[in-house]
Amino acid sequence: MIPVPIPVPSRAPFHVPVGSRPDDNSSCRKLYEPRLVAIRPYHHGRDELHAMEQHKWRFLQRAPTVPLSDFVDAVRAVEQRARCCYSESTAILDDDGDGFAEMLLLDGCFILEG
Repeated sequence: MIPVPIPVPSRAPFHVPVGSRPDDNSSCRKLYEPRLVAIRPYHHGRDELHAMEQHKWRFLQRAPTVPLSDFVDAVRAVEQRARCCYSESTAILDDDGDGFAEMLLLDGCFILEG
């Protein structure tokens, strides 16, 4: 596999800033909070999005000609750079385990297959 350099911005400003969000359950929330699928760490792990998380595993399994270890190696190669792209702390970003790498892999396969 040939490594491809991926430019990474210093921070990704793709999250609605906390001061801009209404704190109540107003109708504005539906404009920026996912209702079906979470991509990226900010809403990862929410109970109401669990069904689609299970569906993402099916997308990963659609790549039978590529060993899973190749995908894992590719994700591990960019994991630290990807972590640096997020400006807000979340449980999955703060965890040193495999959760963030798994999220990158599942979200990536879901986006490519979707």
